[in-house]
Amino acid sequence: MSDVHTNSPIRIAVVDDDISVRELVSNYINTLDNCKVMIQAGDGKELLDKLFVKPEINLLILDIRMDGMNGYETAHNIRKDYPAIRILFYTMCNTELALSQMAASGGHGLIKKGKSIDQFVTAIKTVMSGYYFFPEMTSKMTIQGAGYSVKKNQPCKSIVN
Repeated sequence: MSDVHTNSPIRIAVVDDDISVRELVSNYINTLDNCKVMIQAGDGKELLDKLFVKPEINLLILDIRMDGMNGYETAHNIRKDYPAIRILFYTMCNTELALSQMAASGGHGLIKKGKSIDQFVTAIKTVMSGYYFFPEMTSKMTIQGAGYSVKKNQPCKSIVN
């Protein structure tokens, strides 16, 4: 992954209400070249509290279904307060409605739980290079509603694998 950011590691926050999932994902990400998990949180409010103290995160890996502030609400707040942070949803949800909500709330991609863990590398490289990563998205769908995250970030292009 050294071709994504050559000067400094990608600083990542992992948010999932399941502590075992959160720790396993964080431990795996920390084995990747040029990636470092800086924050772990159990819900959106905890993340926002931690970002207030340590705002230098580049990438957020975010579950959708959590008690308290869910993933969509969290993504919306991140887009508003920290527009440079890229967001990858990490979830079992992949209905058209869920995908639309991910994009509309400011998400840049989806890593589906239950898929190969190698998908993390591809997803991180893709979104950190300025592209969207929604491999479950059908060719009929377009990323609409994500426009305001594009305005505040570098232009994103859509990738469908």
